[in-house]
Amino acid sequence: MKFLQIHIILVVLIVFGCSVNPDRNDNCDIVIKNANLYLDQYYASSDTSVFDSILECMDNKSFFSHASDKEYFQTISRILLIKGAYKELEFLINSAKWLEPYAAFNLSNYVQFKKLKSQGNNLSISFIEKSLMVIEDSLAANPQDSLKLIDYYCFKSLLNGKSATIREIDSVYGKDEKFSLEFVNYVLKDAVSEFDN
Repeated sequence: MKFLQIHIILVVLIVFGCSVNPDRNDNCDIVIKNANLYLDQYYASSDTSVFDSILECMDNKSFFSHASDKEYFQTISRILLIKGAYKELEFLINSAKWLEPYAAFNLSNYVQFKKLKSQGNNLSISFIEKSLMVIEDSLAANPQDSLKLIDYYCFKSLLNGKSATIREIDSVYGKDEKFSLEFVNYVLKDAVSEFDN
């Protein structure tokens, strides 16, 4: 309980500092560095307003250069995705020069899918289909690549639904010795279950 109180106090101080101080560069850097605290608060409360200080910092010149660092990218991108800040998320992906082309392509397609789906646009599926083709080609070249297999089934779950995808995994890999049952049951199926929640 005391640990949670310290986190809440720290977050309040960070939010207050970023919104009041005229020199926002330093304060926004602090906000980015402590983004995990915002995620923890969000997961505890489901209140997206905990991300407001991050969104306020986005007009700061240095925001995307810091947020696209490997150290902060995953957390900041998750926050932007939760908030539905798709334009900013696309910019963040493009700013992350360290991302491999495969990852950048699939992330960009996923963001386009989410953006168009939120608008009720049926073209959203085409972005997932494009990623699936690239992932299939990658798997054809290296069928033992377990990370690409996870990507494949996670993206496939966006088209077919989680239950149908897990049933497919069971039918394909239930007796296949290419991947261990532990991997199939506790990594692959768990990844599909948790993906896009």
